[in-house]
Amino acid sequence: MAPEVPQKVQIAAVVQIVSGVVNMLLMALSVSTVLAGVAGVAGGLVGALLSTLGCPLGCLFAFSWMCGLWGLALLPIGILEVICGAATLMDPDRGGPFLRAAMITELASVIFGGIVSFGAGFVVMGLLRDPEVTAFLTASDPE
Repeated sequence: MAPEVPQKVQIAAVVQIVSGVVNMLLMALSVSTVLAGVAGVAGGLVGALLSTLGCPLGCLFAFSWMCGLWGLALLPIGILEVICGAATLMDPDRGGPFLRAAMITELASVIFGGIVSFGAGFVVMGLLRDPEVTAFLTASDPE
């Protein structure tokens, strides 16, 4: 008889799915827009200043709005979160590696402005540290 799936494994999977959906529908666009706006204004001012001083590099700052593309990295992170969470919900016995991989990616997403994923990563990390969850995931690892 297979061991019963701890509820915290299912909660971790749902947290990842919700975080992924938020990243795909809201965070990627909003972070990109804010970064592009801030970098565009700052780059425009710096470029204008450098151009006024006769520096030929001033024209390069016209492309500073492209910094907003950095925030679009949250889109594939959100897709990964949804896939890993759904895979864990469908087959919790084999979901441990998926949960861990998505958790690491969520924690790293703060580099791209993924505050929601970063918080979700900490929640999932806490859930995965539970002794019952650790025992379940260790027992169900296919090694």
